Amino acid sequence: MKKKLLPFLFVILGVTTMTAQVTAKSVMIQKKQAQDSLDVIDRFDSSLAISGLDLKKSHEQSKKKRERLLRLISSSDLKQRQKEKLSHDVMHNPFSLRLKKFVMSLKEKQQAQTEKAVVINDD
Repeated sequence: MKKKLLPFLFVILGVTTMTAQVTAKSVMIQKKQAQDSLDVIDRFDSSLAISGLDLKKSHEQSKKKRERLLRLISSSDLKQRQKEKLSHDVMHNPFSLRLKKFVMSLKEKQQAQTEKAVVINDD
C-alpha cells in the first residue's frame, strides 16, 4: 500500500509545483506588460520626479551661480593662468578641488571683512 501511495504523492506534488510556477510566471508577464505600456516617468511616484518648471528653475539657479563665480574669478587678484584654470573648472568640473579652495578663500576673506566691520562698529 505504501509503495503505491508514494509515487502518487510525488505526481501530485510535481503537478502542483508546476502549476504554481506557471501561474507565477503568467502574473509576472502581465505585470511586466502593464509596466511596459507606461512611460518611464509614470512608472515612479510623481513626488519623486521633478517637474519641468522646477527643473528649469534649477538650471537657471546653477547658471546664475556659474556666472557669479566667473565674475568673482575675473575680479580676483590671481595670475591669468590660474584664472583660466578656475574658469575652466567652473564650466567643466564644478566639483574640482582647485575651485573649492578658491571658494573657501573667498569665504574666509568675507568673514574677515565682516569681523573687521563688527569691531569698527563696536568702537
